[in-house]
Amino acid sequence: IPFVVCLTAWSMLSAGEAENAHKGDFTQGFLKNPENIASGQKIWAQRCKFCHGKWTHPDKGPKLAKRIKAKPKRYKPEFIYKRVTYGFRGMPSWKERYSDEERRAIVAYVLSNEFLSL
Repeated sequence: IPFVVCLTAWSMLSAGEAENAHKGDFTQGFLKNPENIASGQKIWAQRCKFCHGKWTHPDKGPKLAKRIKAKPKRYKPEFIYKRVTYGFRGMPSWKERYSDEERRAIVAYVLSNEFLSL
């Protein structure tokens, strides 16, 4: 039985490590990669802009470009990734809808000059 407990704990740790593997992947190379930015922009246009875009109704989510410009230190890649992945308040989790790579691409777009010029 101790072996089973150890094996279960190890598998849970491995799953957690897999989920957190992206944390080291937000290099400047990844965030500045035009392919990542373009992929994130496509998803943003399909899903995110309706609640976070420039012309969003005030009752929807925050206009992100404005917030990021005002408090750039708060909006680290990991912070944005967690919000996209797990949701927050009325924002849904996108973990089941988009892959890790797609969610990371959204982060690249949101932190890009193309997004912040909105």
